[in-house]
Amino acid sequence: MRGGGGRPAEPRNHNSTTGGFPMSVLSVTRGGQEVVVNQWAFEVWMYYLLQEIDGLNAPPPWMAGTREDWEARAFLGLGYDLALDPWADDPDRRAVVLGLCDRALGRLAAQDVLKREALNEAGIGGPGATLLKDMPADLVENVGRRFAALIRGAD
Repeated sequence: MRGGGGRPAEPRNHNSTTGGFPMSVLSVTRGGQEVVVNQWAFEVWMYYLLQEIDGLNAPPPWMAGTREDWEARAFLGLGYDLALDPWADDPDRRAVVLGLCDRALGRLAAQDVLKREALNEAGIGGPGATLLKDMPADLVENVGRRFAALIRGAD
């Protein structure tokens, strides 16, 4: 998966003065609840969810639109209102999404760090962006847990 989305194509290198990651944050909301997360960690979380969708043997037909939206979100750096997703009001579809979250969280929990080379190759951060450090897996895992908690809050 390579960049795209609406991020400008200017080079961005992030050094140790910011821990290797930009300080920008974004908001994820559902039903009046909000979590504020590191933008790059959210983009990596979306990337992990995309990998889970791509690993499904027979994804449900509605998942194609969700995958397309999540791929764009992995590079846009915009806030995210889960209530706008077509699966958000359907308990069966939410269960499928939560299953994806659980599998992605399991993969993250098995790692200490996410290698910058792999994240850069995936296009995380958009065109021209370069991570100079590995990303702590628990940073992304925390975003994933908070994302899943918002979804579970609807059940």
